[in-house]
Amino acid sequence: MLAVEDQMVQDSPLTRRAIALFEAIRSYALNAEDSRALIVEAIEKWKSRQQ
Repeated sequence: MLAVEDQMVQDSPLTRRAIALFEAIRSYALNAEDSRALIVEAIEKWKSRQQ
């Protein structure tokens, strides 16, 4: 089962499409180390603008 649009479904094609969509979106995400570095960089830029 997979929750899609606030509904529980057992539709295999719909489940496969939802998983494929999730994987496609996830492929754009940074890994944890790169995410952390980007956040630290953003914090530093924000702090430098506050002074």
